[in-house]
Amino acid sequence: MYRIYLGNEQRQRFKQFFRRLEIPANTIILREGEIAEQAYYIESGCLRSCVITEDKDITFEFFFENEIASIIESFETCNPSSFTLESIEHCIIHTISREDFKTLIATLRELEVPRKVDGYIFRALMHYQNLLLSRIKDSPKKRYLKLLKHYPKIWGRVPKYYIASYLGIDTALLDEIHGQIIKSSN
Repeated sequence: MYRIYLGNEQRQRFKQFFRRLEIPANTIILREGEIAEQAYYIESGCLRSCVITEDKDITFEFFFENEIASIIESFETCNPSSFTLESIEHCIIHTISREDFKTLIATLRELEVPRKVDGYIFRALMHYQNLLLSRIKDSPKKRYLKLLKHYPKIWGRVPKYYIASYLGIDTALLDEIHGQIIKSSN
C-alpha cells in the first residue's frame, strides 16, 4: 500500500499520463496468471488483492482512497501475477500503463519518485512478510485489532468474509471477536 497526495498543480501536470475509469463493485481488474500492465490510483472505492481457487478465496491486501494499487511484482517484472485484483466497492480509479509510468518516473527526478517507488516495492514485500508472521504468532483477535488500527472504517465497507479471509479465520469467529471488541469498548 502506498499513499500519495498530490496538489492541484501536480495533478494537472500528471493528468496526461492517467486514464480515469469507473469500475463497478465486484469487478476483477486483473486475474491470477495475467501480467499487470497497469497501476491504479484510487480516487474513491476499495480494491483487494486475493487468491481465488475452487474451494478458497483468500484476501492478501486492501487498497483504499489515495493509494496506489497494483500487483507490483507482476507490474515490475512482467511476470504472470500470483494474485487477482478485484474491486470491492464501486471505484473511481486512474490507470497508468507500465510504459507511461516509466516515462513519468523519468520526468519526475526532482520529486524523488524513483526512490519512492522503490520504497513502495519494499513496503509491499514487508506487508506480505508481516502478514505471514502475524498468522504464525498473533491470535486472531490481535490480527483483527491490527487491521482496525490500520483501516478503522473497514468494518462498514468491506464484506465480513473478505475480512475473515484476510485474517485467516471464518466469519463466525470474526463476529465473535468483533462483538467482544464492541462490548469491551462500551
